[in-house]
Amino acid sequence: MFSVFNVQCPQQLKRLNLSESVHLRRLPNLSSATELEWISLQGCESLLEIPMSIQCLQKLVCLDLQGCKKLRSLPNLVRLKSLKELSPSYCSNLKMLPEIPIGIEELELEDCGLEGLPSSVPFLEDIYILKLRNCENLLSLPRSFHLKNFDALDLSGCSNLTKLPEIIGDLKVLLLNKTAIEELPSSIRSFSSLVVLNMKGCENLKNLPSCICDMKFLQMLILSGCSKLGKLPPLYGLCSLRELYVDGTALVEIPIDIYAAECLHRLVLSGCSKLAKLRPLHDFSHLMLSYLDGTVLIEILIKRLNGRRSTIVMCHKRLHALPLNCTLMDTAGSYIVPIAECEELSGSYNVYNYCNSVNSDQNARGDIMVDALLRMKEISITSDADAHVIVGLPGSEIPECFNYQSPGSSMEVLFPQCCFNSLFLGFAFCVVLDFEVPVVPKEGEEIISGAQRVHVPELLEERAKACGIDVNTITTYIDSFRYGAPPHGGFGVGLERVVMLFCVLNNIRKTSLFPRDPLRLAP
Repeated sequence: MFSVFNVQCPQQLKRLNLSESVHLRRLPNLSSATELEWISLQGCESLLEIPMSIQCLQKLVCLDLQGCKKLRSLPNLVRLKSLKELSPSYCSNLKMLPEIPIGIEELELEDCGLEGLPSSVPFLEDIYILKLRNCENLLSLPRSFHLKNFDALDLSGCSNLTKLPEIIGDLKVLLLNKTAIEELPSSIRSFSSLVVLNMKGCENLKNLPSCICDMKFLQMLILSGCSKLGKLPPLYGLCSLRELYVDGTALVEIPIDIYAAECLHRLVLSGCSKLAKLRPLHDFSHLMLSYLDGTVLIEILIKRLNGRRSTIVMCHKRLHALPLNCTLMDTAGSYIVPIAECEELSGSYNVYNYCNSVNSDQNARGDIMVDALLRMKEISITSDADAHVIVGLPGSEIPECFNYQSPGSSMEVLFPQCCFNSLFLGFAFCVVLDFEVPVVPKEGEEIISGAQRVHVPELLEERAKACGIDVNTITTYIDSFRYGAPPHGGFGVGLERVVMLFCVLNNIRKTSLFPRDPLRLAP
């Protein structure tokens, strides 16, 4: 046990740093330290109270109480006119915050035991940082907030917060993930500059207000894990929306006006077990559609190149139909089916490559050929330039629709009379190619190694402290994951080993420009 109960502070003292004094239980009388500007009690786990004499510190600017776990209350701080920074974060036993001066600028209440906020908080005109993340005991907020200097409001992890107050301000980031919010107020239409809205894990959310379509600057809408959300509002006004996450929701369909979100790059639908079908997706310049749980779609990539579209579709065996411009599927398993279309100097060059659909049966291949022939005719009729089409299929036999067949590298063909009129579209050739498959050891070969970046802010902070790194020096990096940066990773490819396998070589040194071994160091 340690206390400084009978100690008087020097009158000219300006900074008082008692950080990590884990056995400190009480502070001295502070009334004589009238010049005191900065107090840090961070990590004082045994501190029981803050003396009333702190009200005499008219020049106090910063009061850091982070991690004072046994602190249950604070004296009234309204008289501290110079106070700009107050941080009782991680004070798990602090149930109520006293009245605070209106000139405060930074109020950090993360992982605090607060059940409510004082009435003065909504009217702090100079405040620009308000952190309420992971306040699990917070039941309600004041009826309205005036946050004119705010860019971001983080209420994530406030698991008992059921209602969002009316917020007046110009927010750009609103984080409500893992809260108990059931609906958003109609006043959310005032967030005209909102860029990120994260409601991941809001399991009580049943609907979104229709006025959300007024957010013309919204770029990321995250509704992952909102298991009671069965319907999306109109999306026609979300002209800047780039990422829409609705995985794990109860959606039955995607609104037809999703085409208005012309900037949409990513649509995540994993775990949407009630989503029976998708509307045709053909009006997007670049769309990544992720459906990772093996029920309908896995991935669709659609983009327009020089006025033309190229599409890559990955389908699953339970998917029986695709939009016309996204047909071409493997009904026997999960394989990428790429359709590429590009421009050459000599005209249009189209590639429909199904060589990786190795599990497709004869009927599926027949359907693919019929579809490809229809596309060839369509391209030949509508294209101003000469159309060149290549279709690739797995197999070892030439389809019966090719009238002239012969082994070897040549054959004789009699041209029919119809090929000499204007209705003749062109020639179709089919060739069976045999590729030498490299021999790979039974246990396989490693050609890629990689890792996923740690994206949990709390874990990053924990590891930084364990390694002796000051968390304040990397706050920008850590906050990027709080404000919507998705989980991601990377990998590296051993190109020499890949070349060795493709070329069926017996030694990796044969694929390296300057190989090294125990007997070779130069060049």
